[in-house]
Amino acid sequence: MDTNEFFENLEIDDNDRERAEKHLKAKGLFFHVQLKNKLKAWTEGETVKYSQIASYYRYDKRIRNVLYKYIAYLEEYYRAAILDVYFDNTNQQFWIKEIKEEIDKGLPLNIILEDLGFRKLIKQMKQMPDEIKQKCDHLGRTRLKENTDALIVFRNAVMHNKFLLMYKGFSVCFLMNGKVGASLRDNIFNLLSFLPQEVGVKLKEDINNCKKNRNREGETKWDLPQQAIVSLEQGGKRRKKHKPKQKTN
Repeated sequence: MDTNEFFENLEIDDNDRERAEKHLKAKGLFFHVQLKNKLKAWTEGETVKYSQIASYYRYDKRIRNVLYKYIAYLEEYYRAAILDVYFDNTNQQFWIKEIKEEIDKGLPLNIILEDLGFRKLIKQMKQMPDEIKQKCDHLGRTRLKENTDALIVFRNAVMHNKFLLMYKGFSVCFLMNGKVGASLRDNIFNLLSFLPQEVGVKLKEDINNCKKNRNREGETKWDLPQQAIVSLEQGGKRRKKHKPKQKTN
């Protein structure tokens, strides 16, 4: 398919066509064809509205930006939980190899944790004492391995700017409401389950607000198909935190 073929059966005005041609150069023809074909499956007849393609693209970007913020929050939350207790108390047996090697070189823990990738950070969280696990909601969780593995895959998809609404590479999550799934919505709820409760509430609010019309003057009409909306109004129950065992003398 060439550019002219892309514009066939596409409802688009002159101003939007100029914008579309710029986006085709930046994002590629193949990507736009995928979007058009996806929306065509939701459309009666042969014509697809460019306003819906543009809205679908912007909606995905909004969701990705929101998720980026909350994943970054989670990483900072884990680092802070470790650092606040062990910054000047690093002579511990629970460090993973990558951290222990850097401590032995004399590097401060805050620098080590800043440079530690998310996968290794999750690995270290699993080695922490119960008090830290409890604070970060890693204690007593069922399916912790599967859900943290899914969280890592999800984080990488967000950070690598995958088109999340059509991405097929998410891992399976085991949610608190008993659902098992690998959709974008399932993975958002999985992320939410690891966040502090008040932060998770804000995440749901921000994701649900992504569907709202925020158009400025001169922008392509906001025309998001109902089928595209990722609703977090229901589902993804939070579990009760597991209390660490009391130490006995």
